[in-house]
Amino acid sequence: MRAWTLQELVASRRVIFLSADWAVLGEKDELADVLEEVTGIDKDVLTHHRDVMDISVARRLSWAARRVSRRPEDQAYCLMGLFNIHMPVLYGESGERAFIRLQHEILHQIRDHTLFAWGGVADVHVSSLSSSPSLWTTSLFAPSPAAFLYTHAIEPVDVEEFIMMVEDVGEKTSSGRSQIPRFTLDHNGLDCRLPIVYQESVPIAALLACRDRPHSYIAIALQPLGICNVVYGVRALVSSEAVPSPESLSSQRRLFRVSLSDLSTNNTSQLQPIVSAPSLPTVRFSSIYIATRDQPRRLSVPCP
Repeated sequence: MRAWTLQELVASRRVIFLSADWAVLGEKDELADVLEEVTGIDKDVLTHHRDVMDISVARRLSWAARRVSRRPEDQAYCLMGLFNIHMPVLYGESGERAFIRLQHEILHQIRDHTLFAWGGVADVHVSSLSSSPSLWTTSLFAPSPAAFLYTHAIEPVDVEEFIMMVEDVGEKTSSGRSQIPRFTLDHNGLDCRLPIVYQESVPIAALLACRDRPHSYIAIALQPLGICNVVYGVRALVSSEAVPSPESLSSQRRLFRVSLSDLSTNNTSQLQPIVSAPSLPTVRFSSIYIATRDQPRRLSVPCP
């Protein structure tokens, strides 16, 4: 399927489909069920019973996962209309660069953590992360829409619900203002304020305000990129030491699920130190800097 026909199919109120010999097959509303099965685009969106802006970022990007374009940059440019994004069209910059720029613009305009929930979900427990180091980290931003192929079921969680969840199992605060998730992007990475999971005071994961199952949240595993533990990468949850290939973007295991029962309950005041049960990690809102590019674990980031 061509990349540019995605927004044409979504935006147009009337589309007539013809066979190769110009016989009329039907109109978009009549074929909505078939089109949903073939394209992955929600029937309600195709028939304009639901606004496309109400669909999660990851689900919208998953619609483009199997689409192709003659120019690689068009795989990003064709998606601008789906997000009401305006950015310069720079043919020759490479498809990956164009798609990363698109994600930067989405981050600036849409508060939806599913943007970071690309790749596969690994069946790991949060408490096992500290005992199973990985040689590689993955990029924070996806290099192409193909990485979102299997993320259509991941939905954002209301921010107030997300904050209350952290307060229930993490530290208590007198005001929720400082707890609101925040992101500040620069050329090297993302300064985030998120619920960070700690194992004996060591950051091991960041929770995202999204889920694909009830009573759990999607998380990314963290790995320090230097001896000072000031810059972190998104850890690849793979058993082999091989670098994942670009062709396997959608199946890269870089996400996992965290349920409330996985975390130690802590009802201490913000002014008191967090005391963790030996067997369970703890969680609290913290600021952490995550590099935006994938790097080998052996990379040494100098201390500031």
